[in-house]
Amino acid sequence: MDIVVLLRPEAAERARRGAASAFQAALAPYGGVARPQHPTVADPLLSRYFIVSGVPSDRQDAVVAALLKADGVEAAYVQPTPALP
Repeated sequence: MDIVVLLRPEAAERARRGAASAFQAALAPYGGVARPQHPTVADPLLSRYFIVSGVPSDRQDAVVAALLKADGVEAAYVQPTPALP
């Protein structure tokens, strides 16, 4: 599963430009890859969401904990598994 991250506006702008950030530094030890969740959207709120993929499932909780401590990260959670109602 992926990890969903909501960044503060200034951190999101840095991440979208590929600039070094506390968000990227917190993610680095785990080998995950972050990408914008809505890459073509100009909406100021939606452009703050990122998806982290490539983290083994047994390390996802550790990644979320590390991200929540990083400057610029407003929220982070493991995306739930889709299921039929």
